Amino acid sequence: MAELDPTYGSEVLEPFLGKLLQRGQKPRVLDLGSGKGEASVYMNTKGVNTTEVDISLVGLRGQEKAVQASAWRLPFSDESIDGIHSKDMVTHIPERLRGRFFLN
Repeated sequence: MAELDPTYGSEVLEPFLGKLLQRGQKPRVLDLGSGKGEASVYMNTKGVNTTEVDISLVGLRGQEKAVQASAWRLPFSDESIDGIHSKDMVTHIPERLRGRFFLN
């Protein structure tokens, strides 16, 4: 498995995880578009419970808690997760549809 760029971990994930961990519980984070799960591995070492989600079953092989799903139809209730991480997945959404994806 490829390793996560340390700069991404310190400059992006650490602030994100810091906010979630302030709540005092072990937060549950969806790693949306997780691919091989490098970010999930990093987050798990920091005390976060991650679930890897990717549309590609091939990319999820070997990951324990992986779920094959489309980002458009996630099989989770809003109350079951504390945060969503997505590193590069949004670049695969056609630009004309990105506004719809981020609507609440």
